[in-house]
Amino acid sequence: MEWNWLQASGQSTRQAMLAQAEEEHLPDLSSFSEADAVNVTKIQAAARGKKARRDVEAKRAAAAAAALPDLGTFTEEDQLNVVKIQSAARGKMARKEVAAKKKAKAVQDALPPLDSFSEEDQANILKIQSVARGKKARKEVEARKAAEAAALADGVVLSEYTTQDEKAVVKIQANARGFLARKKVREIHAPQ
Repeated sequence: MEWNWLQASGQSTRQAMLAQAEEEHLPDLSSFSEADAVNVTKIQAAARGKKARRDVEAKRAAAAAAALPDLGTFTEEDQLNVVKIQSAARGKMARKEVAAKKKAKAVQDALPPLDSFSEEDQANILKIQSVARGKKARKEVEARKAAEAAALADGVVLSEYTTQDEKAVVKIQANARGFLARKKVREIHAPQ
């Protein structure tokens, strides 16, 4: 009976059957113990979070694809140049990543375990590390202040930008340079 009512309300047969099956198979939450109810709620929250993250990623991918120019509008030579640039950038990123992994592995392999030192030596090691980290942090702050001072002269405050903003700026610059390069090529090849 209920199935026919769902069909009459405008739902498809499949939707009606799924709704009826859900009503039949889902137990009442009050029938669970308090701990089980908390676990069920956590599972639901994790599933909803995963779905939301997947939706956001799909939207970002669609936005990124929409922001890029259509390769079909480029000449064959320009397409080859774009592929070369991409290849060089990917190669540089891969080499940088491999170098960082090698460096981290070398440091990890070179250091003896901290337990092999006496407590006094451990305290001295920690003090040296603390001093070195402080010096590094002060240098970073000084460099950031110098960059901000230079940017303020230009009217831009770099510390207000996130990594995502920086990536967007780079993409805009790349698109602008590409546009200007294509414009220049059209002017060169234009009949005079």
